[in-house]
Amino acid sequence: GLLPPESAAGVWTFASQVNMLVHWQEIDNNWRDKANRQSQKIHSKGLFTNIEQALKDAIASAKTNSDRPRSIILLSDGLVDLKAGDKASQQSRQRIIDLILPQLQKLNFKVHTIALSATADHELLKQLSLQTNGWYRQVDTADQLERVFLHLFEQATQRDNVPIKDKFISLKGAG
Repeated sequence: GLLPPESAAGVWTFASQVNMLVHWQEIDNNWRDKANRQSQKIHSKGLFTNIEQALKDAIASAKTNSDRPRSIILLSDGLVDLKAGDKASQQSRQRIIDLILPQLQKLNFKVHTIALSATADHELLKQLSLQTNGWYRQVDTADQLERVFLHLFEQATQRDNVPIKDKFISLKGAG
């Protein structure tokens, strides 16, 4: 509901597989209604965490030739954990750093990460955020998540602002 007009967005969930809940497209009332309905399907029951595929799908779905600012807000326990085991998980984590992170940088994505557990791979989440000019946060409670998510959302979208100059409000360009 807070996405500004003329923006575009998509919503994915991921565990062992990535599920696109809402296709990447321009925001309108239909998109908002679908996003609200589909948000009821978001859960934390998945046993694995395929961050690599989630990032690949987000990149592929966003228009890569766009000149708009683009952000990914990644909420996760932060562990790359694939069904194929530890070796495959470590290889996936390394591909995120070696291949996906440079792609995100080249395409000017900001990746904002929220670690949902103390045992998260904080180093990976911080690296994704810091190297894309995004934000990283760890949360321990639902109240913290709500506040952090709102803050990250404000960072990821352009808000209507009224500039203040010399203690007066300037309405020039604030249309």
